[in-house]
Amino acid sequence: MQSPYAAIPEFSAPGAAIGLGWRLSRWGDRTIIGHDGDTIGQSAYLRIDPEAGMAACLLTNSAESETLYREVFGEVFGTMPGVTLPAPPRPCPAGAGGNADLERYAGRYERTSRRFNVSVRDGQLRIVLTVTGNLAALTDSEPEELFLRPADSSGTRFVLRSHDDEPWVPLSFGQFGDGTPYIYLSGRVTPRVR
Repeated sequence: MQSPYAAIPEFSAPGAAIGLGWRLSRWGDRTIIGHDGDTIGQSAYLRIDPEAGMAACLLTNSAESETLYREVFGEVFGTMPGVTLPAPPRPCPAGAGGNADLERYAGRYERTSRRFNVSVRDGQLRIVLTVTGNLAALTDSEPEELFLRPADSSGTRFVLRSHDDEPWVPLSFGQFGDGTPYIYLSGRVTPRVR
């Protein structure tokens, strides 16, 4: 379960991979395993350092839990030699994002309960996130428009956030083996449907 089965395009977690149910990533010199989960208004985080025999779990009733997660897990695992919580993703400095062909990402990406409409406006990627299906009926949420900022010069890695006081969230673009484009965001892969 702790052996890497497939790489995860999560650039904010170096060496990220998935085992059988576990997510694996490098925190400094160590492999840390874990799994997170979210539902309406609740988030859960679990991290295990198998080498040290140590585990920590955080259960919250807040949709805005990333900052608390970083504070708690940074303190708990920061006491272990060789363990360093990866730095949070941030946008790269203005003009350092490269000259990627952003139009190649434009289109509709869709999976159960989520639709992402990606377009380019004034040379910048924008995304409209829409909750769909049964989840839409439960949350009564409105579509949200966000602008993506380059996280590096790769042309595939971006960050976004709803409000200036929130942590940046990593988003990356990739392709399946058959060439179908996808978005990787918050632990989920969403294929382009048109």
